[in-house]
Amino acid sequence: MKDISISIIIPTYQRKVLLKRCVEQILSQICGSDEIIVCNDDRNEALSHELFGWDRDIIRIIENNGPRGPSGTRNTGALAAKNNILLFMDDDDFMRSGYINSLKSTLIRHPNSDYGGSNIQLFSSETALDELPLLNNEIAELVTRPAERLIGSGCGMWFNKALFLDLGMFDINLNNTEDNDICMRATARKANCHKFKQPWIYVNRVQHKEMSSLTNITPLKDKIQNWWKVYEKSRTLLPFYNGVRITLLERFIRRSVRLGYQSKALKTLLYNAKDPLTFIALTYWSFMSFQNLMTHIKSRIQYWY
Repeated sequence: MKDISISIIIPTYQRKVLLKRCVEQILSQICGSDEIIVCNDDRNEALSHELFGWDRDIIRIIENNGPRGPSGTRNTGALAAKNNILLFMDDDDFMRSGYINSLKSTLIRHPNSDYGGSNIQLFSSETALDELPLLNNEIAELVTRPAERLIGSGCGMWFNKALFLDLGMFDINLNNTEDNDICMRATARKANCHKFKQPWIYVNRVQHKEMSSLTNITPLKDKIQNWWKVYEKSRTLLPFYNGVRITLLERFIRRSVRLGYQSKALKTLLYNAKDPLTFIALTYWSFMSFQNLMTHIKSRIQYWY
């Protein structure tokens, strides 16, 4: 593993407590030329090594002087990285012990890997984190199902730096779902994706007094618009039957409905009915709405009589 070095990129904004815990949990896993890059998006308050007591040789703190937001901050960190493998973490994530070694083992076993990540698990208990068992020598498997190639940036996502740059990095016009977008573009390039089946990254759902994540503060209307933008982009890059495209459309519909924007989603689909996949979704949605209507009528008839 001596010839594989990783740059771990963590964007942050007004979250010193969560950031400190995230970084210091990773420190025990890195060695050699590995590095941690903390990219601060807060232009009103700079971060310093003295503030956290960190070693400057291992942890680099840089200020994001480029476009603001999660995409721009990650891109700034990626451009500053010295190593060929970029590993993206969110500042409220918890990396399970052994993840770095398993990632390096994967890259040795599969040197043609272009990008990948792991499954995640939500947690809401601080004490449970120290009780997680160590998983040794797990090798990420080649992803064969297209829909599984969409990996979140908080899922221990890694990219070969050359591919990441060639793809144009994260889209700075997206304040959310930017991770799905770059994975979609990687799919269009037929990039090799390897993913761990077991969860290595634990996403913080503990209520904390600090600032919400850069993605979570995005207004709901903007999120919905971004979900559609990514799907729309996929229409020019992937065939309509591709699993990634299907998943992107499904997420747009499901998330819009869940947040109470079903009418907006329906109008968007109607305006784009010439797209084969959108037409199929509209037909299915109409059928399901009819089924729900009939179920409601039957229940009312039973009540009346």
